[in-house]
Amino acid sequence: MLILSQWLNRFLFGAGIARANDHVTQLEAIIAAYAANLFLVLCLVCMLLVAGGLYHPYREPFSSVLPLALAISNAATFALTFLSSLSWTANRDLVRRVRETVRSQGPLHEFMNRYVVPFALMLWGLLSLMLVIVFFRTLELGLAHPLAIGNLAGSVGANALLLQMIFMRRSLRT
Repeated sequence: MLILSQWLNRFLFGAGIARANDHVTQLEAIIAAYAANLFLVLCLVCMLLVAGGLYHPYREPFSSVLPLALAISNAATFALTFLSSLSWTANRDLVRRVRETVRSQGPLHEFMNRYVVPFALMLWGLLSLMLVIVFFRTLELGLAHPLAIGNLAGSVGANALLLQMIFMRRSLRT
């Protein structure tokens, strides 16, 4: 799995997250990487739709296939960025500061970190999955519909935040 992750890092954005020295900068780096990866995967999905014969550029407008391509790309981007993130490393100063904070806050914080945070991650993952599914369901409204735009923005934001939470949790354990 690590070999696949390192291979994906050659093509996808996000490996520069080690320079982020606080949570906000880290989240900004993940959102930027996710958006860039979404664009790359969208281009690939569009090419695959043309190659597979599902879209004919000379017969129909691109706007007819864009919502489907964007929905597929969003789901694929999360999966690929997650696999790519398995070889990312966090800023050592940030990890040290977070560990010191966790240790200094006592047993209640330890309980929350051990039981509540994993449960919250699971709930956030379900929310992220629900937003991806709802985005597929709102495709018939058109991409310019406010509900579809909000759904796409919410899905991208939820996916990026979920990636950051999983990444930091994994970084604190290693």
